[in-house]
Amino acid sequence: MLNVGVNAPNPRMLANHKKAPLKPIPKEEALEAVISRRSFINLHDISHLRLDRENIKVFNLDLEKYNNITHLYLQQNLLKDIVLSSQNLSFLSLSNNAISNLKLNTPALLVLDLENNLITQLDDLFQNLEFLNLKGNPVTNKIGYRSEMLNKFRNLKELDGIQLPSYEKSIKEEDVQQETRAVNYKERVQQILKRSRDRQSETRAKRELI
Repeated sequence: MLNVGVNAPNPRMLANHKKAPLKPIPKEEALEAVISRRSFINLHDISHLRLDRENIKVFNLDLEKYNNITHLYLQQNLLKDIVLSSQNLSFLSLSNNAISNLKLNTPALLVLDLENNLITQLDDLFQNLEFLNLKGNPVTNKIGYRSEMLNKFRNLKELDGIQLPSYEKSIKEEDVQQETRAVNYKERVQQILKRSRDRQSETRAKRELI
């Protein structure tokens, strides 16, 4: 005989139990709807616009209409192409997307975070960037990548999370190192030649004694 515990479920209840209906997959929102839900206020009054983690596939907001926006957060979305134009944008986060095409007309941009995207090269960017993060992009695998970035962006203070000396300082240090190596090389050559001449003089002296 089956012993049913006090807390055991009633077989009839199990038989009549219906599974809870699955929740419908949320429909993709238009960018305007996402912005409205996130900001709650007029875009003309916003300086920091946060649109991260919203599954945004296309960003087509005309930032030139909203001069107060200086910081834009678009990380962890589904973006593949980005075309932005803003005279006042100074901070832009685009990490963890699938961006391969990037066109920015942002002369005031100082911070650009592109970590974990599909960037193979950087073109048409203003040179006043101070903080640039390209970790996790194919471009970082290029030979001479760091030198190329330093040549393109001479105001960089940090590249891929690593603080850098100023470009001019690094170039001067490199020149000093090259000059030091050249002087040391010349000194070593002179020392070798001197030892060679000394050995030749000793050999001639021995021959004369014989």
